[in-house]
Amino acid sequence: MSNINHFPSRKTVEKLRDTYREGTVVILDHMSDPQAPPSGTFGVVECVDDIGTVFVKWSTGGGLGVAYGEDSIHVASAHEEALYKIQCESKIQHDGSRCPRCGEVMPGSLHTHALSRRAEIIVCDKCGQEEAIEDAAQAGLFKNSKPQKQIEDWYICVQQEVR
Repeated sequence: MSNINHFPSRKTVEKLRDTYREGTVVILDHMSDPQAPPSGTFGVVECVDDIGTVFVKWSTGGGLGVAYGEDSIHVASAHEEALYKIQCESKIQHDGSRCPRCGEVMPGSLHTHALSRRAEIIVCDKCGQEEAIEDAAQAGLFKNSKPQKQIEDWYICVQQEVR
């Protein structure tokens, strides 16, 4: 049964505002609107209104609100938030930009550097080699003294705010 005509209590709205603070990265689970972005779409919370609608800036470019009692979203895990930040950065990467993994400037043309094995983004040659060594060590081809660097620990994820 739909709750679309049932407005949440003030306490419920405050709980929603606490959970979905401005700037929180969320993921769409389900939305009952023909204009909705696909399930799994990332977004950033802009605000929660007095009837519990969570307004989100979706990565697809829309701003459709998540209706209380009708639609569902969840707060992104640290790993999911890292993927979102990397996805955003990949759209604006350019020649001479910083490596999203280590933060070093990548000289020359972007296309001459390595495609990450962890996410769909270009990384510097050194980081590309480190990822290959990590994978080889994990496959048992040789011992690597360093553990695999998690994307949550990448420069782009720890040094920059969500765009």
